[in-house]
Amino acid sequence: MLLNETLIFWRNLGKIQDQLLLNEVEFAESMGIKHKEYLNFKQKNQMLPLNVLFELAEKFNFHLEDLLIEGFVFKHDPDANRPLMDRYTLATHSQTRPIINILNYVEMTKGTRAKTNLIRKFQLSEDYIKQEKNKANILLITDIVKYLSANHEFKKADFLSIGRRMPFIANNNILRDTLTDHKT
Repeated sequence: MLLNETLIFWRNLGKIQDQLLLNEVEFAESMGIKHKEYLNFKQKNQMLPLNVLFELAEKFNFHLEDLLIEGFVFKHDPDANRPLMDRYTLATHSQTRPIINILNYVEMTKGTRAKTNLIRKFQLSEDYIKQEKNKANILLITDIVKYLSANHEFKKADFLSIGRRMPFIANNNILRDTLTDHKT
């Protein structure tokens, strides 16, 4: 592994530790490793074991490969009522329906694991996705599309298929909303 990648990795781990407000001992324990072992990896400038990193990513809902990205933003504030990263909360004129449509298509074509990875990549919560009328901005949708193009080799035909499914998803929701509004 290149020196630059390990520096980015340890900086990103530091961001996570800072956001969680944990000292090194508590942070190592939260990952399920001993403090001495953690310090040993850190002093040697080596990556932590993959199973430890996978558990950390699962626990805090981010994508494992984000630890190697220089611009990684870790969002963890259990008291905050903001379900999205700051980049996606400005000018929120779109709803989550298109995002749900994309996630359903990814699950249908690539499987549940690909959908889960996509949710983690953008640090979305299941509660946020379940609410079809939640607000987001176009940047979230375009970033998801770019990610699918680059990492899942989605082609123009895939995006056209996603678009073709949108009216049916919207129609079904309108009918469902209308029927659930009536109590009798």
